[in-house]
Amino acid sequence: MKKQSHEKAERADIYLNGKYIAHVQDALKFVNDFKKKRRAGLLPYQANIAHYPELREIRINTSHGRVRRPLIIVENGKPKLTKEHIEKLKKNEIDWSYLVNHGIIEYLDTEEEENSYIALTPEDVTK
Repeated sequence: MKKQSHEKAERADIYLNGKYIAHVQDALKFVNDFKKKRRAGLLPYQANIAHYPELREIRINTSHGRVRRPLIIVENGKPKLTKEHIEKLKKNEIDWSYLVNHGIIEYLDTEEEENSYIALTPEDVTK
């Protein structure tokens, strides 16, 4: 993914399930706000977003049947999933939906994965 300059906001067209719906003046801000709202449970966890700066496009996908996989969210170089969460899962004090609804785990489709940094091991995590 190309890094967008923070000095100049880039405009983009927004497509929902392949259909044009809107235009935004600051694509990166829109994408970041979307992800924050999804992680906070304000948007459906099934919604995925991908930003293509070179095309000036943002694609939001909510269609059924997409292949999606759960990933642990990392903020400031630290996984949001803690040993405490794992212990609570073992004791049935919390369940999987708790982790998703509280922004600890999120499901990404292949398109959003293309725009994400994904670490395969804890050692791969960077800030």
